[in-house]
Amino acid sequence: WLEAKPLGTIIYDRWLGWGLEYYRASWSDKRMVYYPTPGELARGAAAQPDPAPRYFPMPVEISAEDWLQALREAGFRINRAYESARFVVYELIPP
Repeated sequence: WLEAKPLGTIIYDRWLGWGLEYYRASWSDKRMVYYPTPGELARGAAAQPDPAPRYFPMPVEISAEDWLQALREAGFRINRAYESARFVVYELIPP
């Protein structure tokens, strides 16, 4: 699903790491970005001037609230864009 997104799509990945890389294949035109905390994600994402689409995948067993709240406080609109039995993907729309 993510690999079908446009060239340069930004994927903020905190948890899925090697698994996400494996399913994305050996080459991808997406940008993977890692931030270890909700605050760092919100600050880094807000500072990114590129208008490329942005997505934030996470395992379903992890509570998203702290992460999504930090992004909302930074001015992002958030849509649940995809969900499977193992993970959910949020679309992040910059302010």
